[in-house]
Amino acid sequence: MSDDVQFYTSYSRGFRSGGYNLRNAVATADPAYDEEVVDSYEIGVKSDVLDRLRVNLAVFRAVYSDLQRTVLLSDGSQQIGNSGKATVDGIEIEANWLVTEIFAVDLSYGYLDGGYDELDAGALAGFNATRASSGLGPLTTSQFDLARAPGSTASLSLTLDQPLSNNGVISYRLMSTYRDEFAANDANTLYAPSYTDLNANITYRNPNGRWGLSLWGKTSWTRRSSSRVATSRSSTSSPSCLGPRYGVDLRGSF
Repeated sequence: MSDDVQFYTSYSRGFRSGGYNLRNAVATADPAYDEEVVDSYEIGVKSDVLDRLRVNLAVFRAVYSDLQRTVLLSDGSQQIGNSGKATVDGIEIEANWLVTEIFAVDLSYGYLDGGYDELDAGALAGFNATRASSGLGPLTTSQFDLARAPGSTASLSLTLDQPLSNNGVISYRLMSTYRDEFAANDANTLYAPSYTDLNANITYRNPNGRWGLSLWGKTSWTRRSSSRVATSRSSTSSPSCLGPRYGVDLRGSF
């Protein structure tokens, strides 16, 4: 369109290589599984407004086939197999605003809407067997959430760079991030709760930029997960176990 507004579109294909179940393979089952394939489509716009505001927007779709999933077999063992198909649609927005020469605001938002298009009988039975072992009822293909796919994510940061008379700089930065609740495993027996992080730091950088001193603090809090599922609050699925943290960093280059 112009030097300040550019539209684009893209397509790509990626894959996760196949393999063999050698350790836990059932004697009567084929130990091999095929590669997982994803076709990605994206259209977007990148724009600069009034020399101080940059806004980027992207809309995308990812189509997965031959999904590789680990399922529980009837004998209690686990095996990786090609379990079905899924589609994920999403949108991402980023904005960078240079309010003044020393003050900047950055924000971003992302949204995902995805689900299984197909699950083969073995995978569906395996997921529901895992749910049954956790005391949860069965789900249909359309009711399962894709693992590790939060619906919404967002971030906001404020940065002020204050020049000093000795040509050093003191930077003040405040940043917050948010992430929705998401399924922590394929069987949807564990969910990581939504959380918000708040980070703040003050950094001094000397005139030649070779060393800096930072004072920082971080905290996070969560919202209780939906009562429809069990909730994992472990460090493997969510940083919610981390309370307020504070520290001092001294960095240098030689």
